[in-house]
Amino acid sequence: MRVVLRRVHKSFEQKGQRVQVLSDVNLAVEEGEFICVLGPSGCGKSTLISLIAGLEFPDSGEVFVDSKIVEGPSSDRLVVFQEAALFPWLSVLGNVEFGLKLARVPEKERRERALEAIKMVHLARFVNAHPHELSGGMKQRAALARALVLDPKILLMDEPFAALDAQTRNLLQVELQEIWQRTKKTILFVTHNVREATFLSDRVL
Repeated sequence: MRVVLRRVHKSFEQKGQRVQVLSDVNLAVEEGEFICVLGPSGCGKSTLISLIAGLEFPDSGEVFVDSKIVEGPSSDRLVVFQEAALFPWLSVLGNVEFGLKLARVPEKERRERALEAIKMVHLARFVNAHPHELSGGMKQRAALARALVLDPKILLMDEPFAALDAQTRNLLQVELQEIWQRTKKTILFVTHNVREATFLSDRVL
């Protein structure tokens, strides 16, 4: 799926004033590309991801995915946030299955797909573990599996490794590269880390 932004402007109300976050943004991301959006805190990276995800809407301009204007969230475009936001009462398997359950996928197929996604992120030994039993890196792996199991065309990643220690972060970067090469998904990855951006992506914006 191709992503196109045309003349996008976005501002927010802050203490009674309009604060311009994005101004005249034009962008095209080709299907299967891995793009890193790089910049300091507060420059509008997360807002850009939210617009593509359909969680926010531009003040003016247009956001297209697959030649259609984005009118809201879709399972074709899923976000992995900095906080894993797993359900604490569910196991890793339960968390990964959750979206499929909402989509009324039959139990046998649901279990098979969830286990395959968990295996892809190297959590097969922890399928029955609950979030409080997982490290930060393992929680992010579970959050990534929860997105991958729904087979989105576009994966939107908002600083997903920012809170992790350097060693875990480096390991997850390599694993994400492997997943991208295996699945050929379009990935937009937000970061303020120059090294991370240049290591991961085809192109840095």
